[in-house]
Amino acid sequence: MSDSKKIRMQLQCPMPKLDFDVITLGHGSGGSLTNKLLDSGVFDLLSNDVLDKRHDGAFLELNGKMAFSTDSFLVSPIFFPGGNIGELAVNGTVNDIAMCGAIPKYLSLSFILEEGLKIGLHGNTLEFFAERYAKKYFNAGE
Repeated sequence: MSDSKKIRMQLQCPMPKLDFDVITLGHGSGGSLTNKLLDSGVFDLLSNDVLDKRHDGAFLELNGKMAFSTDSFLVSPIFFPGGNIGELAVNGTVNDIAMCGAIPKYLSLSFILEEGLKIGLHGNTLEFFAERYAKKYFNAGE
C-alpha cells in the first residue's frame, strides 16, 4: 500500500460520563458510578455506625443463635396499588425470619436495579423504605 493510501487513525479514550438520569450497567461495577449512586442518598438515608464505615461486608459479633434472611424482587411496575418493591422485600425478609421462630432486629439491603430505571424512582423507593421500615422498626440512623 502506498503512503498516499494509508489510513490514519487517532484513538481517544474520553472521560466517562458520571451524571445520569437513569441507571446504567456501570452503576453495578463497584467503581466510581456505584459510589456516586450510593453517595446520592443511600448512605445519608440509612446512616449508622456500621454503614458509615462503607465496607462491602460487615463484621458481626454474635452471641448464640441468629437467623438471617434477605429477599429481593423483580416486579413491574415497582409502585403498584397497595405497595411497592421495597415493601415486598422488607415484608418477605421479616416473614422469613418470623417463620424461623426468630425476631427480626436488623435488615440486609440489596438492590437489583434495571438498566434504564430513572434515578428518581430508585430514590423514591429508598426514601419510602428508610422512613417506613428502617427508622420506624429497626432504629436505623439513630
